[in-house]
Amino acid sequence: MSQKILRCSALGANIKRIRLEKGYTQEEVVAGMQLLGSPIHRVSYAQIEGGRNNIFVTDLVALKQFLDVDYAEFFRDIEPLR
Repeated sequence: MSQKILRCSALGANIKRIRLEKGYTQEEVVAGMQLLGSPIHRVSYAQIEGGRNNIFVTDLVALKQFLDVDYAEFFRDIEPLR
């Protein structure tokens, strides 16, 4: 069973920021993730960027590999819950 990271608008915004900094479209990111074994579709990816959907941990691993960033970039400026 795959584990999910709960949806979070700040996480989605960071994913979008990184994608745009790297100069990729959503379609390019999804295609790259699929080549790495992720079954993700563009609609699901767009919902993750918009903070409206959870991301599977395995998809986050593929996203990290494709975008070639450190995991810390995904969680930049996200404060722990108190």
